[in-house]
Amino acid sequence: KQQEQIDRQREEAEFKYQQELKEFEAQKKEWEAQAAKKAQQAAGRHTRNSVIIKGAETSEELRDRLLEEVVIKPTEEKHNARIREDKAKDEDRIFDDSTMKLILSTFYAVHKPEKLGIVNSIVENWSGAKSMILVTLEEKYGVDKATWKDIVK
Repeated sequence: KQQEQIDRQREEAEFKYQQELKEFEAQKKEWEAQAAKKAQQAAGRHTRNSVIIKGAETSEELRDRLLEEVVIKPTEEKHNARIREDKAKDEDRIFDDSTMKLILSTFYAVHKPEKLGIVNSIVENWSGAKSMILVTLEEKYGVDKATWKDIVK
């Protein structure tokens, strides 16, 4: 019965992911069209867009560079930030202040002992988004998510 529930949750998560992916792809196509239009407009203004235009031999190459710099990179960054925030919100429900203090104290004892004295202020300052601390540490130190659960055990 538990396995069925887990499988159902997994299927729901996969369905939600596929829906978001479709929405993202549709939005991406719209942005590509906008970038193509901007590329045409920029073709006559080489000096203003010299960083993007520099070295572009054809209008297609120019369009591709504009698309990458003006549309795709910022969009992917926003999308990735939203995923990190959603992940953090889910995990915030799991970690209370005392658990976060334990995790940070244990983590910093190994990775950054000089920060042990500011663990309490870190937890207080990040009280609304405690798990963003964990996401940041995961990205900065390459720590696996399982590490937090091992510390809490």
